[in-house]
Amino acid sequence: MVFDYPESNPFCNSSGSALNQLEWLTRYVESEGEQPFSTELRNASSGEKSQFPEKYLSCVVTDPPYYDAIAYADLSDFFYVWLKRTLGEVFPLNFATPQTPKTQECTALKHHHDGNLESAKSHFENKLLQIFDAIEHQTSDIVSIMFAHQSTEAWTTLCNSILGARMNITGSWATDTEMTGALKN
Repeated sequence: MVFDYPESNPFCNSSGSALNQLEWLTRYVESEGEQPFSTELRNASSGEKSQFPEKYLSCVVTDPPYYDAIAYADLSDFFYVWLKRTLGEVFPLNFATPQTPKTQECTALKHHHDGNLESAKSHFENKLLQIFDAIEHQTSDIVSIMFAHQSTEAWTTLCNSILGARMNITGSWATDTEMTGALKN
């Protein structure tokens, strides 16, 4: 048996432990904490152009959904049912539906489109275009998009949505996000 990506013990005292990770995070925050910048977070649909005024934001960093790789709303149902049981009476509007809404989810999952793959792809591209159009409208300077998918079709859809929103692609960097620590001989 070969393990390419071993998991660390979070309770140990070596690299990868929870304490070690906290030390790295603290070190980073302290080193970057002297640089003045502001952030503004709002809870709204990503495709709403009215969320921020035109060219209000100087920078947007985003990590859009991964095409057909993760069923976010389906996964959310697991937590939703438990939250509804514990907080449903406190926040009745938030838990008014039996499950999480799925029709507006920005994914290319055919099971949300009556098994029709083309309809799912079209929905994803249109939704992503709507989101990027809002980002282009609201941002004056730089937009950074992190997208991890192996399918060229997913990448094509992402690029089509970016270009359809009248944004320019000025660079693309392939990144290996997993550190190998193989236990191979």
